[in-house]
Amino acid sequence: MIVPGERMKGPDGHGGEDGQRHKEIKMSGTYSAAELQTYSLEKLHSLYRAQQFKLIASLPGSLEHGEALANLKNITRAINLRLAPQFRPRTGPKF
Repeated sequence: MIVPGERMKGPDGHGGEDGQRHKEIKMSGTYSAAELQTYSLEKLHSLYRAQQFKLIASLPGSLEHGEALANLKNITRAINLRLAPQFRPRTGPKF
């Protein structure tokens, strides 16, 4: 039975943050800039750490090694964009 205002729970009886399930971390492939923009700063740091482990575990010159390097580059760019000061138009009296 669903009670209004109650958090939704998954099939295992546990709910994620705000009752949502967490997305799985990609096992292979490259993260796009558009995809990384949807993640929180905490999630970006988590992905960065996972890619560091993937880089260490892969052989230099392998496909996995290249993907890990590309992902680290893209994630670093996304983190830097998130932390960079944003342009704010000047407010005040008009001249």
